[in-house]
Amino acid sequence: MLLAVMHESEAADLLPGWPEVDRLVPAPAGEGSVTPGASEPSPARYDAVLASETYAASDERLREAAAHLDTHGVMAITCTTGRRRLERRLRAAELFQIDAYGLLPAARPWLFVPLRTTATRAHALTCHTPSSLTSSLAAGVARGMSRAGLVWPIARRCLVLATRSAVGHAGGGIVGDLAVRLEREVKDVVVMGRDHRTIMLLLGTDAQPIGVAKLAGHDAGREALAREAEALRRMACSPLAAHAPQVMFEGEFRGLAVQVQSYVPAQGRRGQQRPARSHYEFLASMTRVEPERKPLEATTAWRDVTGHFSDQRPAPAASAMSTLLARCRAADRRRPILCHRTHGDFTPWNIRTANGRFMVIDWEESEHDGMVGSDLLTFVFRQAACVGPWRSAAEVMARMDHALLQLLSRIQYDPAQAPMIKRWWLLWEHLRQPTQRQRLEALAQVCLQSQG
Repeated sequence: MLLAVMHESEAADLLPGWPEVDRLVPAPAGEGSVTPGASEPSPARYDAVLASETYAASDERLREAAAHLDTHGVMAITCTTGRRRLERRLRAAELFQIDAYGLLPAARPWLFVPLRTTATRAHALTCHTPSSLTSSLAAGVARGMSRAGLVWPIARRCLVLATRSAVGHAGGGIVGDLAVRLEREVKDVVVMGRDHRTIMLLLGTDAQPIGVAKLAGHDAGREALAREAEALRRMACSPLAAHAPQVMFEGEFRGLAVQVQSYVPAQGRRGQQRPARSHYEFLASMTRVEPERKPLEATTAWRDVTGHFSDQRPAPAASAMSTLLARCRAADRRRPILCHRTHGDFTPWNIRTANGRFMVIDWEESEHDGMVGSDLLTFVFRQAACVGPWRSAAEVMARMDHALLQLLSRIQYDPAQAPMIKRWWLLWEHLRQPTQRQRLEALAQVCLQSQG
């Protein structure tokens, strides 16, 4: 989709998160220009026009911008005040299909919340489980106020989309394309634009979820979606098929990789903070999905971690991590280890209970030859680091030790392998979580002290 930027503003950095927009181009000057007052018998046509709130203040400019829209083009305006008045003025400019989305968080938004009904707002505010205590509390307050009909906390900053026809149905957008492929009518969408991909919750009649669509255009996003699709296919053929989403559709749309999964409802709050019986049962069963024994140096993680440390220029100074890597290279690399399909991001916010069933979502970091126990260590560490409490590295390591030994005992695996598993997991997590490297370095120091 071609997008004309009507006025330079922070809004120009926002809309690429919206899945209907492929790329931004500047509005041309001269003939076919969107510059106010320009004489143009045949105005340039665009799939979308983005206008700042300041630019949209003039009725004349709004009508002129509308004239530049293609037949099913989208007018997009960010606003912080006067949303209702803006909607009336858009109708006066003969744009009759108008949808408003609250932008959360307001300062650096990545969640587009449809404001149409209480039901759509409720799904938007529960489809993503926050990974921090502060975000979880804020989401809870927003849900409560939305149920009471108080929309202003969600709508402090809005994205208003206006078209002459329903977005996605007649315009050939991604929403309409998915509706045809899924053979379902899509009434509304909740959009999350973050990192290397965009996620859409597709809502049908009566705001009931149809599925979750993931879109990616960059290499990193495509690789993540391909990895997740392979993981879900493997899970669908395993005894754990009921514990993961199903892939409903895979394909391409205008250069974007597209994947649609079945929807797994969220509890609307953070998941259980400590590993419980259901976690151990699930992870024990995972050791029987694509199991194999291989030397550590033959795993995907070994290649990635050693390549990461080798590529660092200049070489990293002496640290606990470099000592762990040297120990792994000297003593662990040829030792056989149990590998199996792992989730890769096994955290409380990716675990949900649907109709009493233990469900795990977001398999984008899954590996076919992950190390036994790695998902459990990820759960304990990321919960402590992202949500807390983080009392000390020694206390977190003690919890990791206890959890790992419990899992190894459950699957009757040699507990003497636990030190090697911890050493290698620390190196692997150091590569995957660059923002947590200070805490991982502290854990590595504790690990070295305990192992001598």
